[in-house]
Amino acid sequence: MISGEKRIVSSEEGKFVKKVGIMLADVVAINPDSQWYSENGMELKEGSKATEYLSKSEDGNRTVRLDFWVREQKSNQLYKVGYYLEDTIALTQAGDKTYFINNQGNSSCVASESDLKDWFKKYDYRKAKKGEKELYNFLRAWLSEIDFRKDGAVLELDLEKLFKGNYKAISEQIGGEYAMPVVLPVTIKTVQKDGDVKEYQEVYNKAVTPHYNMKYFENKTYSEEYLDKLRDREAKKEKIKGHEEFIKNLAGNYGTKNFFSLKPLHDYDPSENIVGKHENVGVSKDGSDY
Repeated sequence: MISGEKRIVSSEEGKFVKKVGIMLADVVAINPDSQWYSENGMELKEGSKATEYLSKSEDGNRTVRLDFWVREQKSNQLYKVGYYLEDTIALTQAGDKTYFINNQGNSSCVASESDLKDWFKKYDYRKAKKGEKELYNFLRAWLSEIDFRKDGAVLELDLEKLFKGNYKAISEQIGGEYAMPVVLPVTIKTVQKDGDVKEYQEVYNKAVTPHYNMKYFENKTYSEEYLDKLRDREAKKEKIKGHEEFIKNLAGNYGTKNFFSLKPLHDYDPSENIVGKHENVGVSKDGSDY
């Protein structure tokens, strides 16, 4: 239940031009079919699994991929940001803490259920499934017109329906009364593939913030010194609010390994992508996620 009060192409003389930076975009499709791809100028190759959203993990657990297609407001270009849910309880990498989710889409990670804060337990809650934290962060940013300060606000999905391929509860929010643009980072992923180093453009899915925070990236320049101080605050577990939470998720101690920019979306200049320029940037041996 959700309730409460009130391919990606850029061209220059026909040549694909990668983009990098922060964009403001509208959600236009969720887990589309092959016809949608065709209508939007993306012909899927024979055998493509782009529209196969249900699968099983290596452990045999049910999984569902949720592909949100967004349209960047200035260029009208389409970008995809994907989220994955697995039908297993979400734990930290060390396995010593468990993620919980409440019916307002907030998550908390604790060693014991008794450690949950009172503000979190004020609402119905349960152990989270793997991937729910990131998905609900996106949904809260996108459906930001829901007034969570008032009683009756609910942001809760029927997971059983999702794992069976029913995405109606989410897709019917496109253009709805709660939907607003979202702020997302377009990054460059550098990978080693077939003996070559290749670069792919992708939207980093663990950093998202509501539309009203775009002004911080349009009107301010962030230095390496600022990022170092933010990472230090993160390490000290100091409270971080608003747009800084977005920057932390993107550029903090546990942020992306991809090359990123905190400037508004712009053409990518490969000469700026120096391994080690940002503390997190490196070369992955994996291929592109999409």
